[in-house]
Amino acid sequence: MGTTRSEDTQRKNFSWGQKGEHKHRTKLQYAHAWIPEADGSWALPLKHERITSFETPTSKAAFQLKQVTRELRTRPLAAYDRGYGNAKFVQATEEIEADLLLRLASNRCVWGTPGAYKGRGAPCKHGHKFKLNDPQTWLLGN
Repeated sequence: MGTTRSEDTQRKNFSWGQKGEHKHRTKLQYAHAWIPEADGSWALPLKHERITSFETPTSKAAFQLKQVTRELRTRPLAAYDRGYGNAKFVQATEEIEADLLLRLASNRCVWGTPGAYKGRGAPCKHGHKFKLNDPQTWLLGN
């Protein structure tokens, strides 16, 4: 529903200076909000907006999701690629009435809740480390 395809849609502008000057490179990025067809598997663009220099892809995607959910009668399920499977995006969208399906990067690590404080030193900040690309760290239930 709100993915930024910067690899596909960004354009690069180069400013070539005099000999010895640094070359300045700017990237123009665009954000897309997609809406699926009612009868089929295609997704059509709903919004196509440029990400300005004072915005991030995360903030633009959260803003677009908020705009889209205001217009819907039912709670949407929004799917995002691995660029949005992070705490900043989850925190930016926590107040929005939408369900999120986030793809996580294969090298992502997540941590469980820490155990009880043992009375010595600083309390633990993290529990068990779970690496998505290392099956030995996966805790499997009985």
